[in-house]
Amino acid sequence: MNSRSPAAQGALRWGAPLAATTLLAGLVPLIWRVNVNWDEFFFLSHIYDFSRGSLKEVFQTAYVHVFGWLTHIPGGELAQIVAARVAMWVLLAVTAFMIWRLARRWSSELAAPFAPLAYLAASTIDRHGDSFRADSLLVPLTVCTLLLFVPRPERARRDVAAGVCFGVALAVTVKAALLAPVLFCLAIAAEPDAAEAGRPRLAAICRRLVWFGFVAAGIAALLLALHRLSLGPVREGAAGFAARVGTTALLEVPLFPRAAYFWETARADVVSWILIALGAIGALWQRRWAAAACALSLLPIVFYRNAFPYYYVVMMAPACVLAAVGADTLESFIRRVADDAVARRTLLAMVTLLWLQGSINLVELRNDLQVGQRATLAAVHRIFPRPVPYIDHSGMVASFPKVNFFMSTWGMQEYRARGVSFMREAIDRFHAPLLLANRGFLDPQSGAIHDLLPQDQDLIRRFYLPYWGDIYVAGAEVLLDTPSEVVARFPYQGRYRLQTKMPVLIDGAPHHDGDVVDVHPDLQLHILATGITAPLRVRFYSAEARAAPKEEPPESPLYVGL
Repeated sequence: MNSRSPAAQGALRWGAPLAATTLLAGLVPLIWRVNVNWDEFFFLSHIYDFSRGSLKEVFQTAYVHVFGWLTHIPGGELAQIVAARVAMWVLLAVTAFMIWRLARRWSSELAAPFAPLAYLAASTIDRHGDSFRADSLLVPLTVCTLLLFVPRPERARRDVAAGVCFGVALAVTVKAALLAPVLFCLAIAAEPDAAEAGRPRLAAICRRLVWFGFVAAGIAALLLALHRLSLGPVREGAAGFAARVGTTALLEVPLFPRAAYFWETARADVVSWILIALGAIGALWQRRWAAAACALSLLPIVFYRNAFPYYYVVMMAPACVLAAVGADTLESFIRRVADDAVARRTLLAMVTLLWLQGSINLVELRNDLQVGQRATLAAVHRIFPRPVPYIDHSGMVASFPKVNFFMSTWGMQEYRARGVSFMREAIDRFHAPLLLANRGFLDPQSGAIHDLLPQDQDLIRRFYLPYWGDIYVAGAEVLLDTPSEVVARFPYQGRYRLQTKMPVLIDGAPHHDGDVVDVHPDLQLHILATGITAPLRVRFYSAEARAAPKEEPPESPLYVGL
């Protein structure tokens, strides 16, 4: 930079780091406000499953050994996820620092802070950067891998460290493998001696990739083997998992399967994407292939089924390194047509625009969207003070044993392909007294329930009665509109509490509202009301359920998008 304008140079030197820091700090209060996604509850439920000795998945669950402390935090599931989010925010801060360090490899000192600033200003990062997901664990590991893998003295040692880091990432989630194109191209571009003959150069690249891959695969295999030893019987082995994931997530998908989400972030985060695009163009124009390789982190947008907004936390981290290259490219271009002062003012304007973009994204998240989740979880624990088997979409009540599959789009696809009822097992084997309708297809009053198999629709409608908000309790219901006897059929034997506005005869014995009756293996009771003048609705709820809260249930949905 020209030293004739030290004030502008100082503003540029400190502007981008300060802007990035304020955006990072702005995420802290949102930890308690941004709606907790179903993946986060599912993530927590694995930790509880491990503590109960019922975890059956080897892959994608090794993190349970690191976060076991969450189950000891008082306040229930939401308080535990908030604590985990605080830890993830720390990792996000570390990631931002490493992105800056990585950007310094290919950009000027003044432009390097544009990389973490463009990252933290993106709406997908503001919403998901500190969420309690595998992606939040994966991103610092992948950026650290790249930081170590880029050429430096003592490369062999750094390659071993990079392999260890990448091996840990693979143990956390197989999604780490999607970084392979970036690593492969970095290895090719990293050879500094361009005059070297073709065969020796190719051999050196191959040796490096093989050595790195051997270390990474060894570390991943070792960690997963140790994790497997800590579990009981597992649901599927490595071959089955690889075949299922590879087919469903990569092969049986169209091109650009989640393009709508890309255009959504492109509109919301236009300044970040402009700088990334400028950086990619500039790196290719200047033949800086190693920097340009960072753009390949966005390749999953083309073919990956789960390129949802939360995965942009991983994809954008390497790509935002190009934002720093883009800032240098923009400055270089302006200097060709104008003086240094104009170039500096343009970069300061870009800092301001990125900060405004990030601030707008933060303001849009200002509403507290955890209110309904807090109320519902508090109600569940009030109604069922002790853990009971339950049915829901994603393991929202992680401290209770969930007895049905994870009902994601992927899970629902596999469920319909199998054509096997899950409600039958939940009722007959587990006697689940609680159903939490935290997605439409579990709500008997929603048209979305038709996404389930007919048998499951029928079992939910017949045996799970509305109790409070989205909470349904196992039981039976009959409508008495004549003095004739009616048979009430129950989901499973046990004790049920009567709810009626007038006394009724149950198997010939008089009973009143609030009485508890025993249902035997024939799973039916004979109900009779004498002298009724209007239709009488009689309900029986599992006696395990205590009284519902007197407060009105929340009207907002429990989950708000992705």
